[in-house]
Amino acid sequence: MSAGRTARATNWFCYTAFALSGFAGLMYESVWARYLRTFLGAEAHAQALTLALFMGGLALGAWVVARCSARIARPLLAYAGLELLLALLAMVFHFLFETLTGWSFTAVLPALSDYPGAMAVCKWGLAALLIFPQCVLLGGTFPLLAAGMTRARPGAAGHALACLYFTNSAGGAIGVLVNGFLIIPVLGLPGALVTAGLLNGAAALLVWLAARVIGQESTRVLPPSPAAAASGRQRLCLLAAAVTGAASLVYQLVWVRLLNMVLGASTHSFELMLSAFIGGLALGGLWIRRHADRIDNPLFVLGIIQLVMGGLAIATLLLYRQAFDGMYWLLQALQRTEPGYLLFNLGSHALALLVMLPATICAGMTLPLLTRHQLVYGAGEPAIGRIYAANTLGAILAVFLTAHLLLPGLGVKGALLTGAALDLALGSGLLALTTARMRWRPVGALLTVGILLTTILLPGMDRFILSSGVFMGNRPTTPTATEEREMDFYRDGKTATIAVLRDRAEDGVERLAFTTNGKGNGALFMNTPPERVSHDEPSFGMLGALPLLLQPDLERAACIGIGTGFSAHALLGSPRLEHLDIIELEPATIAAARRFAARTGDVFSDSRVRFHAADARTFFHSHTGPKYDLIMSNPSNLWVSGVSALYTEQFYAALRNSLSADGLLVQWLQLYNADEQMVFSVLHALGRHFTDYALYQATSSDLMIVAVRRGRAPQPQPQAFAWPTLTTTLTRIGVVHEADLALRWVGNREQIEPLVEVIQAPPNSDYYPLVEQRAVRARFLGQSYQAFSYWRDAYGYPLLNELAERDLGARAGLTQRRFFAPSIQAARLRQALLPRAEQQWRDLTLPNLTLPISEWLARLQRQPCDQMLAQTFAGRALPELVRLGGAWLPQASLERLYAELDASACAAALRAGAPQAWDFIRAALLRDYETTARLGGILLEQAPPDGAPYVRVATAAARLRLGQYEQVLTMLEALPETTPQPLAQAMTLLAAHAAARKNPLFSVAVGDSP
Repeated sequence: MSAGRTARATNWFCYTAFALSGFAGLMYESVWARYLRTFLGAEAHAQALTLALFMGGLALGAWVVARCSARIARPLLAYAGLELLLALLAMVFHFLFETLTGWSFTAVLPALSDYPGAMAVCKWGLAALLIFPQCVLLGGTFPLLAAGMTRARPGAAGHALACLYFTNSAGGAIGVLVNGFLIIPVLGLPGALVTAGLLNGAAALLVWLAARVIGQESTRVLPPSPAAAASGRQRLCLLAAAVTGAASLVYQLVWVRLLNMVLGASTHSFELMLSAFIGGLALGGLWIRRHADRIDNPLFVLGIIQLVMGGLAIATLLLYRQAFDGMYWLLQALQRTEPGYLLFNLGSHALALLVMLPATICAGMTLPLLTRHQLVYGAGEPAIGRIYAANTLGAILAVFLTAHLLLPGLGVKGALLTGAALDLALGSGLLALTTARMRWRPVGALLTVGILLTTILLPGMDRFILSSGVFMGNRPTTPTATEEREMDFYRDGKTATIAVLRDRAEDGVERLAFTTNGKGNGALFMNTPPERVSHDEPSFGMLGALPLLLQPDLERAACIGIGTGFSAHALLGSPRLEHLDIIELEPATIAAARRFAARTGDVFSDSRVRFHAADARTFFHSHTGPKYDLIMSNPSNLWVSGVSALYTEQFYAALRNSLSADGLLVQWLQLYNADEQMVFSVLHALGRHFTDYALYQATSSDLMIVAVRRGRAPQPQPQAFAWPTLTTTLTRIGVVHEADLALRWVGNREQIEPLVEVIQAPPNSDYYPLVEQRAVRARFLGQSYQAFSYWRDAYGYPLLNELAERDLGARAGLTQRRFFAPSIQAARLRQALLPRAEQQWRDLTLPNLTLPISEWLARLQRQPCDQMLAQTFAGRALPELVRLGGAWLPQASLERLYAELDASACAAALRAGAPQAWDFIRAALLRDYETTARLGGILLEQAPPDGAPYVRVATAAARLRLGQYEQVLTMLEALPETTPQPLAQAMTLLAAHAAARKNPLFSVAVGDSP
């Protein structure tokens, strides 16, 4: 092989290795951040610390190599050694993390709970111990590989350095996406680390092969010139590297905050944004590689690039509206299908590129130019590491300043202008210092002042558009002069942008809506009569009232998330509650909640309440005070980044340890934007740490989970209904009697656990985050898990109550609101269920019928029998009685109803058309299981595979009670793929119970210690 071809081959080996290294490096950053989030929590300072540890390690590693690279005879072999060491550390990281953090949670942090400063230092020190050594190793890779390649090709150092920047950044941009969308969903965090380690091993092998070839040639280290090392140019280059690194990180953090309001603040959205940012850096390196070695004055060119970059960054403020319009158009154009979801992610990535790419391409040119300049002017190999270290140190400073000062103090626009001002000032300074032509010197300063003044004088960003929630399909609009809408509160917090919008309906009722990064998190009517209830109020009220209705003697409670404050307000309705801790991650959210004080004012004035601006995971992991009788979890939607961490088995373990022996956990689980795997993954994780749980539906799409540390889930108790403050809340949400609560009951662990086994959703875990990975997809597809509604009233058959052997007919006093699924039938049947008078149910008029039951019975008693009347009753009234009456009418009433029908003059005519169907309905309604199973089998032979849904459900339920488990399983297997979802869900539940009862090894350990 010729020398030229050999050189090209070794170059490609090195470039490929550094691309793999970049791929693995971004995987490490993403995975380590997830690991440390479980230990440090999700506070802004914890996020900043994670990034600072990562970048600080890179800077230190680059600086150390810069100090000693000239003394390393074979830098390529040294690079291969670092990559191999990284691979080995990746293989043992998970074990080390669990060992060290487990030890700290059980032995160290509890002992330091009274010393917050010492606890923080301990946690930060342990986090640094876990990832900082690897970060130092990562920081040393670039200077070593660059040194090896520049020694082999001293005449093309600029080209080689730019290619290394490009390949490493390109690998990172791809790695972010592959890791987030493919590797973590399949292999989890431990598998992702192993994959990254294997990539490091492959990089080590490739560079070792290249070193063997290059090592046969003469390589010469270019020592730094003493004059160059002491010159002002070197200090200027280091300052320029730090400033441009700081400005670039300011841009990244601000753009992420801005695009969170366009794409939605999910983990996948962040990965798309990070890939776009790094992809721009890669393109910048790709472009400059062809020109770096031909540029005579790199600092002059860098000055122009800095001016252009600052101007392009500011231009993103002028074009932000187009990003919102683009997302709205994208959601309107796409179908909610799997291919549509792929296009949605591609479109979201394109929007991120549209915002970030122009400026980041410029940012990608800066380090190659600075390093090339240093080499040209005799700074030697150490300059490579020094420039890289200075750039990284500037970025570290920017992380802390942006998170803690710029965004909270100046907002999105002010923070971005600060970053642009750094770039513009640097550009104008470089032009003034590096050119002898007087006409260039004032250009940079004039451009800087002109651009900044123009931007400052422009109108501010439209807060209504920023808060529109366009990623949910909402149109980004500004209210017109005739619309009564105003921005009541707006603040760019450390972790999110919080807003409260006020609008007024035609009847004069004011409505306040609370948003986080544009995503609606709750709304309340402020000056409204009791019958006017917002869509969110039943869920907020139910979350706070439910634990009091089940266990009135609660004394100490904690609430995760404040939202509008209405859940905490409901909980404070208990006169027996002595203490309430409210844990809220974002301080701006607490300030926004005060806007709802007209409805929830006691939350901020009650002496029992203590606010904690902290991460819930950190709070409970380090909690050593008195145990809580109640922990109430009020999180945002599952797809929001970080929220799924509140539904993992590791977090449930921490909550369990913070509860008293008889303590309750009440967890809100949104069923909208969720699929079957997500819901049962959460229940599986919960069941690993709590002996029992009961499920209640506040609305058709909001599930409340009541879990107990020991024993069985409590039954409703009447005491709390007498508390005046709580009663006001209960009246508004339609719960004024035990029966109203019973109607919302949809099962407990004994009914649900067989499905956990059948569906086989793994428990949601910090290390295998199933919920986080599926949630954004479920949001886009518009999925909503409605099986609980299907099971509660399966075509008129009370399936869950049948499995629990509960009698719905004993319920009374139903006063439903319109957001609860069985509201129509509940309103119609309310009087039927009141036990004060037997005649009340007879006077009931069922939906879609014009006559009450008593009138139907009276007409059927007439002589001679009216055939038309009988046919009408059999075709309309009887199916309606089956659909609603079978689920909600008292058993004794149903028995009397059928006795009167059998004795009526039209009895023969009623039976004549379908005698087996008539007798089947009677048997099913009266729970005659043997007759139901026998006649159901006959009727199903005549029905299509997915037809006669009531007959199928009632027959399968009867066979289950009779122990005919194989027949139940066969009925499910016989259903076609086109079976309607309600029927499929009902049959799946019955089959799951049949499989569980058939298997003697399966038992639901309800009430036993997990």
